[in-house]
Amino acid sequence: MLIILILGWTGQTEGIIKGELKLPHPVIEKVFFQEKDYYRIKVEGLSHTASPGSPMLPVKSATFVVPTDAEIDSVLISPVVIETIALAGPVYPVQPAIPFILDSRGGDQVVPPDTLIYQSKSLWPYGWGGNRKVGLLGGYRLVMIEVHPCR
Repeated sequence: MLIILILGWTGQTEGIIKGELKLPHPVIEKVFFQEKDYYRIKVEGLSHTASPGSPMLPVKSATFVVPTDAEIDSVLISPVVIETIALAGPVYPVQPAIPFILDSRGGDQVVPPDTLIYQSKSLWPYGWGGNRKVGLLGGYRLVMIEVHPCR
Protein backbone atom coordinates (compact mmCIF):
# COMPACT_ATOMS: atom_id res chain seq x y z
CA MET A 1 0.00 0.00 0.00
CA LEU A 2 1.53 3.33 -1.06
CA ILE A 3 0.12 6.69 0.04
CA ILE A 4 1.36 10.12 -1.11
CA LEU A 5 1.30 13.06 1.34
CA ILE A 6 1.72 16.70 0.30
CA LEU A 7 1.79 19.48 2.91
CA GLY A 8 1.84 23.13 1.85
CA TRP A 9 2.35 26.26 3.95
CA THR A 10 2.69 30.03 3.76
CA GLY A 11 4.56 32.45 6.02
CA GLN A 12 7.82 34.36 5.59
CA THR A 13 8.78 31.40 3.44
CA GLU A 14 6.39 29.29 1.41
CA GLY A 15 6.95 25.63 0.94
CA ILE A 16 5.76 22.17 0.13
CA ILE A 17 6.78 18.84 1.62
CA LYS A 18 6.08 15.65 -0.27
CA GLY A 19 6.22 12.30 1.43
CA GLU A 20 5.40 8.68 0.78
CA LEU A 21 4.05 6.13 3.20
CA LYS A 22 4.68 2.51 2.29
CA LEU A 23 2.44 0.30 4.39
CA PRO A 24 2.10 -3.47 4.54
CA HIS A 25 -1.03 -5.09 3.14
CA PRO A 26 -3.90 -5.28 5.68
CA VAL A 27 -4.67 -8.51 7.52
CA ILE A 28 -8.36 -9.31 7.93
CA GLU A 29 -9.65 -11.61 10.65
CA LYS A 30 -13.16 -12.72 11.57
CA VAL A 31 -14.36 -11.83 15.10
CA PHE A 32 -17.52 -13.07 16.81
CA PHE A 33 -19.06 -10.21 18.87
CA GLN A 34 -22.55 -9.88 20.36
CA GLU A 35 -23.76 -12.98 18.51
CA LYS A 36 -22.67 -11.68 15.11
CA ASP A 37 -19.66 -12.02 12.82
CA TYR A 38 -17.51 -8.90 12.38
CA TYR A 39 -14.18 -8.32 10.67
CA ARG A 40 -11.09 -6.75 12.21
CA ILE A 41 -8.64 -5.06 9.84
CA LYS A 42 -5.04 -4.70 10.99
CA VAL A 43 -1.95 -3.23 9.36
CA GLU A 44 1.35 -4.09 11.02
CA GLY A 45 2.83 -1.16 12.95
CA LEU A 46 -0.34 0.97 12.89
CA SER A 47 -2.73 1.86 15.68
CA HIS A 48 -6.48 2.02 15.11
CA THR A 49 -9.36 4.49 15.31
CA ALA A 50 -10.29 5.23 18.92
CA SER A 51 -13.90 6.41 19.08
CA PRO A 52 -16.01 3.67 20.78
CA GLY A 53 -18.74 2.38 18.50
CA SER A 54 -16.98 3.45 15.27
CA PRO A 55 -15.38 0.87 12.94
CA MET A 56 -11.95 -0.24 14.20
CA LEU A 57 -9.73 0.72 11.26
CA PRO A 58 -5.95 1.23 10.98
CA VAL A 59 -4.50 4.73 11.48
CA LYS A 60 -0.98 6.01 10.79
CA SER A 61 0.34 9.27 12.24
CA ALA A 62 2.74 11.19 9.99
CA THR A 63 4.77 14.05 11.50
CA PHE A 64 6.43 16.85 9.51
CA VAL A 65 8.84 19.61 10.61
CA VAL A 66 8.00 23.02 9.09
CA PRO A 67 9.31 26.58 9.67
CA THR A 68 8.14 28.10 12.98
CA ASP A 69 6.14 30.84 11.22
CA ALA A 70 4.42 28.43 8.81
CA GLU A 71 0.65 28.56 8.41
CA ILE A 72 -0.48 25.23 7.03
CA ASP A 73 -2.84 25.94 4.13
CA SER A 74 -3.10 22.62 2.32
CA VAL A 75 -2.84 18.92 3.04
CA LEU A 76 -3.29 16.30 0.34
CA ILE A 77 -3.45 12.61 1.17
CA SER A 78 -3.87 10.26 -1.77
CA PRO A 79 -3.37 6.54 -2.20
CA VAL A 80 -1.47 5.60 -5.37
CA VAL A 81 -3.61 2.51 -5.96
CA ILE A 82 -7.00 1.91 -4.37
CA GLU A 83 -7.76 -1.74 -3.73
CA THR A 84 -11.30 -2.80 -2.89
CA ILE A 85 -11.64 -5.77 -0.54
CA ALA A 86 -15.18 -7.04 0.00
CA LEU A 87 -15.99 -8.19 3.53
CA ALA A 88 -18.77 -10.70 4.29
CA GLY A 89 -19.92 -8.55 7.23
CA PRO A 90 -19.33 -5.27 9.07
CA VAL A 91 -16.04 -4.05 10.55
CA TYR A 92 -15.64 -4.72 14.29
CA PRO A 93 -16.61 -1.66 16.40
CA VAL A 94 -14.06 0.03 18.67
CA GLN A 95 -14.62 -0.77 22.35
CA PRO A 96 -13.71 1.45 25.32
CA ALA A 97 -10.25 1.04 26.78
CA ILE A 98 -10.08 -1.23 29.82
CA PRO A 99 -8.54 0.50 32.86
CA PHE A 100 -5.43 -1.08 34.38
CA ILE A 101 -6.44 -0.23 37.96
CA LEU A 102 -7.68 -3.43 39.58
CA ASP A 103 -10.53 -1.93 41.61
CA SER A 104 -11.82 0.36 38.82
CA ARG A 105 -15.19 -0.06 37.16
CA GLY A 106 -16.08 0.12 33.48
CA GLY A 107 -13.98 -2.70 32.03
CA ASP A 108 -17.11 -4.70 31.27
CA GLN A 109 -18.84 -1.95 29.25
CA VAL A 110 -19.78 -3.01 25.71
CA VAL A 111 -20.49 -0.37 23.09
CA PRO A 112 -22.63 -1.38 20.10
CA PRO A 113 -21.81 -0.20 16.57
CA ASP A 114 -22.67 3.47 15.93
CA THR A 115 -25.83 3.26 13.81
CA LEU A 116 -25.13 6.57 12.02
CA ILE A 117 -21.87 5.15 10.67
CA TYR A 118 -22.87 1.52 10.15
CA GLN A 119 -26.16 2.29 8.39
CA SER A 120 -24.65 4.98 6.15
CA LYS A 121 -23.98 4.23 2.49
CA SER A 122 -20.88 6.49 2.62
CA LEU A 123 -17.34 5.32 3.26
CA TRP A 124 -16.00 5.90 6.76
CA PRO A 125 -13.87 7.73 7.66
CA TYR A 126 -15.00 10.28 5.13
CA GLY A 127 -11.50 11.06 3.86
CA TRP A 128 -8.04 9.50 3.63
CA GLY A 129 -6.79 11.59 6.54
CA GLY A 130 -7.55 14.25 9.06
CA ASN A 131 -7.09 15.35 12.65
CA ARG A 132 -4.29 17.78 11.83
CA LYS A 133 -2.39 18.90 14.95
CA VAL A 134 0.34 21.54 15.18
CA GLY A 135 2.81 21.99 18.04
CA LEU A 136 6.28 23.20 18.97
CA LEU A 137 9.17 21.08 20.22
CA GLY A 138 12.70 22.33 20.77
CA GLY A 139 12.11 25.41 18.59
CA TYR A 140 10.70 23.38 15.71
CA ARG A 141 7.11 23.49 14.50
CA LEU A 142 5.67 20.01 14.09
CA VAL A 143 2.58 19.10 12.08
CA MET A 144 1.00 15.71 12.75
CA ILE A 145 -1.55 14.27 10.35
CA GLU A 146 -3.58 11.10 10.77
CA VAL A 147 -3.69 8.92 7.67
CA HIS A 148 -6.52 6.42 7.17
CA PRO A 149 -5.28 3.75 4.71
CA CYS A 150 -8.53 1.73 5.00
CA ARG A 151 -12.06 3.10 4.66
